[in-house]
Amino acid sequence: MNDTAPDNSDLEALVNSKIKDAIRAAVDKIGEKELSRITGIAQSRIDLVLGSDEEYLPVKAVSVICQINKSHGDPNPEHSSVSACIKGTTVRLLSARRTKLEQDVRRRETLRPSPDRKPPTLSPCVGSVLGLIIGAFASLAYTYYYFTREA
Repeated sequence: MNDTAPDNSDLEALVNSKIKDAIRAAVDKIGEKELSRITGIAQSRIDLVLGSDEEYLPVKAVSVICQINKSHGDPNPEHSSVSACIKGTTVRLLSARRTKLEQDVRRRETLRPSPDRKPPTLSPCVGSVLGLIIGAFASLAYTYYYFTREA
């Protein structure tokens, strides 16, 4: 298994308590092994994400996790709605120049950033684009749900 989402999304969300709760809810519903298989995220990485406050997950993976919860009838919107799940967290764009080697090094370095590192900020234009992208993912997730649900 690889450690990132299948399509290597350009957007990553800082895993906050709502995302962790959504992950735990999905694990309760389908198990960690099945969640790993569906999202393409290794079980060890899922454990790391749940135990850390400084890990990022691809927004596509968060979308799939929310869709799993929704398709299993989870009434909590923070578990089944992508926008509610990532509300209030940091979302960042990955640099196109970032190589696989750099990603592997990042996974191995310590989880604590240096004290002088500040969280990235987004301009209003980036927020608009981000909203469009998240809306597109939500539409895709709903379409997937609509066509794969049992009648």
